[in-house]
Amino acid sequence: MNNKLKQYIKLTILSLGAVLFINSCQKDDEFQTTKNDPSTYQARFKISKIDRPKIEENTSLVKNLLKIEDKQEKEKRHAIASKDIYPVN
Repeated sequence: MNNKLKQYIKLTILSLGAVLFINSCQKDDEFQTTKNDPSTYQARFKISKIDRPKIEENTSLVKNLLKIEDKQEKEKRHAIASKDIYPVN
């Protein structure tokens, strides 16, 4: 009697695990199909290619780009200056 009860419990847990596994995989598939479907969402921006003269016309963009460039140069100088040099014996 005790052995049959253990087998029943094992079978029940195995069945429950299989059902949960299949169900979760099915939900993943549904999520991926709706996520990749372009007809389900509207983009809030438009991607287009622009030339250098068009960028240079936008003064605020040029100012921000220069700030980023200055910041990167400062970080680069700081990284070089912060290196310790030890004499070789």
